[in-house]
Amino acid sequence: MDSDDPTVVHDVVMPNEMDNQYYKIVLSCTVLFTSDAALMTLPETAKMVMDNASIPGPGGGRTALYALVVLALLRSDVQ
Repeated sequence: MDSDDPTVVHDVVMPNEMDNQYYKIVLSCTVLFTSDAALMTLPETAKMVMDNASIPGPGGGRTALYALVVLALLRSDVQ
């Protein structure tokens, strides 16, 4: 990554793979954004995060991507 690039790597473990690492980061409370931390404030979204954190590695990527879309839609409905 270029030192002038303002992009923040959200998942340092597998930044180019869609896996369950994002959800593990949310569960560990080490997220970069308060909007990500907010996923754990409602029982419905917290359950989704916990469920998706248990999807194994890159094989669960498509499911994890779908879950991100669902969580984003839920988050926008709650706000």
